[in-house]
Amino acid sequence: MHGRRPYSRGFTLIEVMVALVVLAVMTLMGWRGIEAMLRTREIAQANLEATARLQTVLAQWEQDLLQMEDGRDSGVDPLSFDGSTLRITRHRPEGLQLVAWGVRDGALYRWESRPARTRGELQTAWAQSQQALVLDDKRLKALEGVQGWQMYFYRGNSWSNALSADDVEKDPQASSTQSPDKPGNGSGNGGVGGKPPGGSGGSGGSGGNGNGNGDGQGQGQDKNPNTPARKKLPTGVRMLLQFQDGQGYAGPLVRQIMLGPQS
Repeated sequence: MHGRRPYSRGFTLIEVMVALVVLAVMTLMGWRGIEAMLRTREIAQANLEATARLQTVLAQWEQDLLQMEDGRDSGVDPLSFDGSTLRITRHRPEGLQLVAWGVRDGALYRWESRPARTRGELQTAWAQSQQALVLDDKRLKALEGVQGWQMYFYRGNSWSNALSADDVEKDPQASSTQSPDKPGNGSGNGGVGGKPPGGSGGSGGSGGNGNGNGDGQGQGQDKNPNTPARKKLPTGVRMLLQFQDGQGYAGPLVRQIMLGPQS
């Protein structure tokens, strides 16, 4: 009698191919999941860095405004905006420094001059700022992806465009001139006993009480109508930044800061 050989059944070709297909699908799904996690991490990291960069730039912008100092005695406005560049004269321990912020070629740039100790140095820095954001290698690219910006000043009780020419004032240091030799528009009072006390507003007056007649003569202030007008310094500044598409910012950014009255 011949012994029966045990029968061993293996995998067929179809079963092997099905197993390979299932394995390939599972590998592809796992790879896509890992890739999505990596991309999410990269986007989150990029947004975090962009937000930190934006906060740093805004903090520097606010610091420049809070350190603003009135330098109009030197012929330079402490704060001005020409539609593309915001110029700020700020106080430094070494002297006055001119800072210029501007949008050029899709980016927000910042430029600062050397501290000036004299009027001529400050006016030279003002002239340099006209082309500094375009030609100077010392300009700093503060923020990329900026399409444009707008600036508003708070004067009186409302916000207005920084380019508006309203809210002007006379220079208080040049609003009046002393005129000792020119008679004013008032009349003087005669002195008692012939002594001529000064009259309020000008020369010429009636005789006083006493043994003689006295002519009052005074020195008044003559208002100068040709005093140049200047803009009032705002008590608040509002900035509106417009970003390019794909920068990760939801719409324009509005940031404002209150400065308080400036002397």
